[in-house]
Amino acid sequence: GMGCSLCLGPHAELACCESHAWIDEAVDGQKSLVFLHGVMCCALQAKVGPNTCIGCSALLHGPGWENTFFSAEELVAGVPRFRNVLKLRKTRAKRTDGSEVVSTCDQEGVQIRPYPGIAGIATLNPGEDPLEIPVFKVLIRNLAPNYRLQAASYDWRRWGDVVFMEKTAEDFKRTIEREFKLTGRSVAIIAHSMGGNVAVYCMNTLGDDWCRKHVSDVILVAPSLAGSCSMLYGFANAPLSAALGTNFPDFVDNFVADCATTFPVGASLLPTQVGQVQAHDVDHKFVVTPDRTYGVEDMGQFVADMESQWPERVHTAEFWPHIEAEARRIAPLAAPTHIVYMDHVDTPCQITYESSDLRRDPVVSQRAPGDGTLIVGPLKALAAAWGRAGKAPVAMHRLPGDVIAGGVNHGHMIMQEWLVQLIEDLVPPHA
Repeated sequence: GMGCSLCLGPHAELACCESHAWIDEAVDGQKSLVFLHGVMCCALQAKVGPNTCIGCSALLHGPGWENTFFSAEELVAGVPRFRNVLKLRKTRAKRTDGSEVVSTCDQEGVQIRPYPGIAGIATLNPGEDPLEIPVFKVLIRNLAPNYRLQAASYDWRRWGDVVFMEKTAEDFKRTIEREFKLTGRSVAIIAHSMGGNVAVYCMNTLGDDWCRKHVSDVILVAPSLAGSCSMLYGFANAPLSAALGTNFPDFVDNFVADCATTFPVGASLLPTQVGQVQAHDVDHKFVVTPDRTYGVEDMGQFVADMESQWPERVHTAEFWPHIEAEARRIAPLAAPTHIVYMDHVDTPCQITYESSDLRRDPVVSQRAPGDGTLIVGPLKALAAAWGRAGKAPVAMHRLPGDVIAGGVNHGHMIMQEWLVQLIEDLVPPHA
């Protein structure tokens, strides 16, 4: 067993003999909790057409849905094919208002979907028991006896594609309304990292009256609403998870690095203001080069400069104007909001390129308190502004010292028993 946990780092668990009764338990309960995961934090399945060749190797795929992300078996069987399966193509598509914009689609002959149900967010590789990569598992196991649990999962690669975002809001509406109807009470939403962006966007799209009726509480765990400086070097250079502090084993990282530059999600996590709120100081320089600096208002220029220097690596620049426009439209939520954060880690807030060549790796030249991925300043600014707006109460909850002493970072925050306790305190199971 040792070799296995070594290769996956400290978060692999050997779970061969474990029954998954806790997943079955999650269907009962008078109060529904709906989870929204972050980037790379739900399993994806692929369905590949019979005559599709995408670096097939000798591997034959079955006709049904098969786990693609993340599957150690698949990886061993043929790396190129599974990289290719996840790549996105650019296309044009219509928004709900009829305007045509840049959008994404899967490779010809390929369909990708999130692994259905909460099993797809409990671990990244459902069904591969000996080699488990846990995500929401601690939360699900501990909350299942008292609540009904659901996942509002989405294809995280495509967040930042506004056509896909609008479709996600419809899916979200269906999920929440189904729970509302089933339990006869409003639903609590628990979102981690970029899941917070998704929840807030969807609730904004659906409107205040809808939220007041259907949503009792929103618990945002380290929400990346204002973006992350870490994404600036993850945009074209580093593997996605390095930028996001999700601590995946290297072999998962390398697997995704290749195709991740085709995912609009990278662009959607660049620093941005949120609605009318100045989450970032306009004078703060996120990027320094010998020629110029880039602040929060200059992200479009940074993306354009990056694209002109490195066209073979930057495939998502044209999504940025739409991403920024959506971020600038975000209004305070009409449901009671809780923001869970950490501020004990020195977190990158500025990178410097030593030369004018943006293809070279930059160095982190400034840090500020945060969780290793997100600095806490923007979250505090957001909470204060939303609180002043007075639509609904906003509270901040800091992970306590004894919890963080274990070396918790952005990715681990949803694995803490402390969070289970907080959720039970904030959302009584029978209320």
